Amino acid sequence: MSRLFMLVLLVLALPSSAADLNYSTMLPTTPNGAGVPSDSKIFWVEWREGAARYTELLGANEEVQKKVGKPLDRQGALCILWTKVAEFARDTEKSLGARAKEQGRTPPTWPATAVSRTAERAKKECEDPTDGYGDKQPNLGRRYMEELAKSKPSRAELVQDADLLGSLTRLAGSIEELVMSLPARAGTAIQAGSGSVPILNPYLFLRRECQGVECSL
Repeated sequence: MSRLFMLVLLVLALPSSAADLNYSTMLPTTPNGAGVPSDSKIFWVEWREGAARYTELLGANEEVQKKVGKPLDRQGALCILWTKVAEFARDTEKSLGARAKEQGRTPPTWPATAVSRTAERAKKECEDPTDGYGDKQPNLGRRYMEELAKSKPSRAELVQDADLLGSLTRLAGSIEELVMSLPARAGTAIQAGSGSVPILNPYLFLRRECQGVECSL
């Protein structure tokens, strides 16, 4: 076997670094298996895009990378991606339920399924990987998220990203549109809303990141 061929194999075997990863292609383009019906796929689109941008920002954060001591790898990226998708799904379910209740409407049941399935996938992707010697190594995605939680400056920078906020703003709009199309609960008249539920804004999907940081919740 030639030395050149051996070198190519060695390069291919190296783990991908954050600079090599294309986060937008690491999640499925369709919600198959995630519990989202085809007529509500816009929610999967926004969860996916928001999670990809979030992971890109976190993977490129120099302070967090310095604290962790290693660049984000593919397994770590998948952990962050699916964790954020699961969190966006959970917040979508909560927001839909609160909005529907306020207006006397019947909320859909599919968000609960999506929350369960995406959380299960996130748990799997965040398991500690095994190195070439069979030893468990900390999942870098979990480490990056842990360090982000400790860093107020890093969180403040992340929550101001225009692309991330744009995706989450569209998610909030999709929730409002879906609520308006929901049927009234049996024996209940549809209400205009009392205002007890805050108007949805993108920061509602970044509660943890907004802790101690200037966010307009």
